Amino acid sequence: MKLQRSLYAKILLLFLMFLVSSKLLAENKGSKDALATLKFKAGDEKGNEVRALKTELLVSKTEKLAIQQSKKLLKKYKGTSLEPEFMFRLAELYMRQSKTARFFEMQKGQKGMVQFLPPSAKKASSKKTIRKAIAIYDKVERKFPKYRDVDLVVFNHAFARQQLGHIKTAERLYNRVIRRYAKSSLVPDCHLAIGEMAFSQKRFQSALKHFNSIKKYPNSRVYPYGVYKAAWTKYNLHDGTGAIRELEEVVRYGRYVSKNNIDARLDLRREALVDMTVFFEDIYPSSEALKYFTLQAGELPVEPVLMKMAGLYKRHSRFKDQHRVLEDFLKTFTKSEYLPEAMVESVFNYESLKKRPRTVAQIKNFYEVCESKNYLNLQKGTEVERAQKEKECWHKYKDTSHFLAQKWLKRWKKYNLTQFAGYAESGFKLYLKRAESNKKDRTTRYILSELLFKRKKFAEASEQYERVSASKVDPMAHDAAYAAAVSLEKSVNSKWKESSEKRFDSLVKSYVKRFPKGKHRLELEFNLGLIHYEKERYDIAGVHFKKIGELYPNHNKGQKAQDLYLDILNLKKNYGELKSYTSFLLKKHKDGKRKAKLLALHRQSYFFEIQNMEKSSDKILAAKEYKIFALKNKGSHLAPKAWWNAVQIQYKLGLLLKATNDSLAYTKHFPKDSKKKEALIEAAKNFETMNKLEKAAEVLLVLSKTKDKRQESWMLLAANFYRILGQKKKALKTYRSLLASKNIKVKAEALFSVNEYDKSVDKKRFYKGLAQLVDLGVAPYSYESKFILTQKAFLENKYAKAFQMAASLVSKKSKASKKVRAQSRLIQAQILDREMRMQSMKSKVERVALVIALKTEKLEKAQRAFQAVVRYGDAETSIQSLKKLAQSYAHYIKSLKEMPTPKGLPENQINLFKSELTNLILPMEDKEVETIHQALQIAKAMELRSGHIPELQKKLDSLNMVKTKSVDVAMTELDIVVPAFREGVK
Repeated sequence: MKLQRSLYAKILLLFLMFLVSSKLLAENKGSKDALATLKFKAGDEKGNEVRALKTELLVSKTEKLAIQQSKKLLKKYKGTSLEPEFMFRLAELYMRQSKTARFFEMQKGQKGMVQFLPPSAKKASSKKTIRKAIAIYDKVERKFPKYRDVDLVVFNHAFARQQLGHIKTAERLYNRVIRRYAKSSLVPDCHLAIGEMAFSQKRFQSALKHFNSIKKYPNSRVYPYGVYKAAWTKYNLHDGTGAIRELEEVVRYGRYVSKNNIDARLDLRREALVDMTVFFEDIYPSSEALKYFTLQAGELPVEPVLMKMAGLYKRHSRFKDQHRVLEDFLKTFTKSEYLPEAMVESVFNYESLKKRPRTVAQIKNFYEVCESKNYLNLQKGTEVERAQKEKECWHKYKDTSHFLAQKWLKRWKKYNLTQFAGYAESGFKLYLKRAESNKKDRTTRYILSELLFKRKKFAEASEQYERVSASKVDPMAHDAAYAAAVSLEKSVNSKWKESSEKRFDSLVKSYVKRFPKGKHRLELEFNLGLIHYEKERYDIAGVHFKKIGELYPNHNKGQKAQDLYLDILNLKKNYGELKSYTSFLLKKHKDGKRKAKLLALHRQSYFFEIQNMEKSSDKILAAKEYKIFALKNKGSHLAPKAWWNAVQIQYKLGLLLKATNDSLAYTKHFPKDSKKKEALIEAAKNFETMNKLEKAAEVLLVLSKTKDKRQESWMLLAANFYRILGQKKKALKTYRSLLASKNIKVKAEALFSVNEYDKSVDKKRFYKGLAQLVDLGVAPYSYESKFILTQKAFLENKYAKAFQMAASLVSKKSKASKKVRAQSRLIQAQILDREMRMQSMKSKVERVALVIALKTEKLEKAQRAFQAVVRYGDAETSIQSLKKLAQSYAHYIKSLKEMPTPKGLPENQINLFKSELTNLILPMEDKEVETIHQALQIAKAMELRSGHIPELQKKLDSLNMVKTKSVDVAMTELDIVVPAFREGVK
């Protein structure tokens, strides 16, 4: 009967919880929809946090309602045999509620979640609800000592105390269960709880006593946990042997659980095996690890445990012990999926033991493991999974070999120890045995090539460099191709064999074909020609040197090649070709010293005589003689040089006008000379310096007819000079000639200048020009033009169009100037301000709030736009914007003050209505004052003298009702003084 009543109480409570939950879900738009909104979504971390919070809020409501109902049931069945049952269930509900309260407490600490917490949740206290449960547990035990579940009541009471940190009280209650209710199934749980509390307080002897007590209950679900904790307790008591014995019992029990299909959660063998490694290290020698763990593991895989054991030895720098475990592993488990990992650890173990020859050998063994088809075929899984394991094996192999090779290379570079160079070489070679066509492997091969070169293994280096260069055409390939040839040259040491010559010839030809503009082409082709020359193969050598001389006529080696070709022709006594080649060189060279070998001696002597004259004090005479020489010897390459020298002397002497005129004369005498452009540019600069802009423009137009990418820029500058001089026709003619330019920047500037002329002449053509400038998209002209068109649209009352055009000017992608962006934003602000002003204030009583809200909303939009103008930092536009914003506030204030009384408003509420309007007006009046004050501060800070300061001060004083006196000061405009240029006199 007692059991039936208890069961009845439990069923009643469960049904109650179900009804409460169903009711809450139904209130939330249907249970299915409510549950759907609470489901977690992958990747939505923040959203999931909110969903978790909503779930807990729903649970919290359920708990509160369940508690209320439980209290009603408790009241209903008070004095009956069900009273202790309902009291106990109420306490359990409080314990469940404490978990929800704890969840809310955690959310309080998160800034983003506090806003979602209702006031009741913010006040939630887990400790408070646990105390309520404790009070009930205590009352049930005292009032109903014969209650059939009183042992569970005391146990839960102890657990609640433990939750509050009342360790001594909790321990006393757990002990009470053990003493009073010795036959209770909760006794082992009590021993475990007391033991864990003692363990956490490092009272290991007491903890061990309770963990050992659990062994009396081998059928208890906490039995393996008790034994497991006993192991760690003994370990902390420095009883390693006892500790490992306890874990052996955990393993034994795990086998029993597995064999008898008992709850798999009680099988702690895997955890125990891992922890055994810690105890094993202190007790047994590493030589017994394989045998011991194989025995303990049984049917479970022992490889991960052994790898853990090896890792433990490594962490404690016991490399010899690590080596023993790894050695046993590699001998025993030749088909294990952990074999690559073991190989990695074995390689690094030898490195740690500084047995580097063995390290290299083990890397070779590692390669054979990954290469072995037997190992891979014996792996479990599908073909795809086995392929993945093969890929992982090679990945580990390459990472290991590359890391150690790099390490050894750094050691060699730092300490200059030869053996490290050898290890690094071996490491890189082993790594490249599995080379792939990627940047890392290619770079590694290049590093190996460099290492071999530094180790003077030039033949090997050459082969490796060639392999690097073969796969791609990039800077690395270029350097490698060159290095391959250089390495080969060094390997033969001037003792060329036929095979070496053929390979060098192949390398040079490959370099030239792949890198026709390579910076080492001249050197390689020259060296190839030199090999043939030294072996007296003059026909072949001659072809090389002639080609080099033509390609590099002004380079030292190019000229040396020319000299060698002349020498070959002389040796062959081929005077016809010698004459022809000399004639060719005369046309190519412009250098005075080389030309002197081929020209008449008197020309050279004459020129040197003038040079000596220049070095003396009579520099004016030297300049005169240079010009005479140039005019008499116009066919000589020294002629332009002589005239140029004369011009430079005049510049140094300060004869600027004379030197400038002679620069122009230079271009007429030597129109094909390379310095023609330089002379014209110098003349144009000097005429500009002397404020002879018309002459400068004429020179620039001559410059524009030369072959140079700056032709149009010079024309543009000439047009600008004509414009400055007021020569409208010439300026317009030059500008218009540039309108067909393919250079959009030049075209834009020319069009902009033409448009400036059209502005006052032909408005239609002016606006058409602006549209063209916008289409060109050249800053700043396109943006300034678009702004003018925007202003036009605004002034023509095309507000939608103007607003859209202005938007493109202020967008993030726009490169318009700050001023243009600010003015464009100001147009937008004025359009928004107009919309606000157009908003009527007439309304019926039921629409009053809506009308005011619409007016206010439009004011806020305009306000944001006006304030955005200020952020661009253009003082003038900022002040304009702030003035207009102040006017917007004034209009808004006036609109509220003059707002008609809403139709249908009772007479007794009119004063209240006006009072409310006054409340809206007051802050706006403050904003109007603040805005004018802000504008005044900007004007003062920028020291603007355009009348803004007195105007703004006057407006501010008016708003603040301050009387001021103004004083007008007459200003006179200053005359402009232009400096006059005067020719220097000696």
